[in-house]
Amino acid sequence: RPDEPFVWSLDFNAHFTCGTLYQEGKNLGRCVDNLFVKEAGKNLTMAQTLGLLFVQRYAGHRNKRIILTGDRNGRNKSAGSDKTMFEQVEQVLSEGLVVDGVRVGGGWQVDVQALTSNPPHKDKHVMVNDVLSERHEHLFMLRFDELLAKATIVSIEASPIHANYEKDKSSERPGFD
Repeated sequence: RPDEPFVWSLDFNAHFTCGTLYQEGKNLGRCVDNLFVKEAGKNLTMAQTLGLLFVQRYAGHRNKRIILTGDRNGRNKSAGSDKTMFEQVEQVLSEGLVVDGVRVGGGWQVDVQALTSNPPHKDKHVMVNDVLSERHEHLFMLRFDELLAKATIVSIEASPIHANYEKDKSSERPGFD
C-alpha cells in the first residue's frame, strides 16, 4: 500500500544483515517484504548497504514515513563508522549517501525505536507461536506476503531451536548456501 507508512525490523550481523518490512493496521500486521545483504557495498558498511537496497526498492513509495526497530545490538557502532548501525540506516533513508559521486536515498521521515533489551528466548518463542496460531482474539494478527516475504517464511519454518529455545544459528555461518 504505497500511501501507508512502514515499520522495518532490522537484524544486524557481520555476515548477514536483514530486515522484515511491515505495514500495520489496528489488529493486523502485514509483512510485505524482507530485505537482506550478505556483503557490504564498496566503501560501505552492511547497514548502509541494506539502507541503500531499501531506498532503491521503495523509491516510488508515496508515504515516506518509516519506523526502524529491532536488534538492540544495532545501537552499537560498527567497524569503520562513528555511527551506530541504526544511525547509518537512518542517514541513508533521511539524508541519503553519495555513492560513486551520486546522492542516493534521502527524503524519508525516520523514527528509530530500537529495542533496549531482548526478552528471554522461551518468552519470544511462546509469544511468536501465540500470534501465529491466531487462537487468541486479543492478540495482534500477522500475515506474510507469500512472494516478497518468502525468505522470512522459509526462515521461520526451517530454523531449528535448541532445548533452551535459543535459535540454532548453524545455518548462519559464512559460506552456508
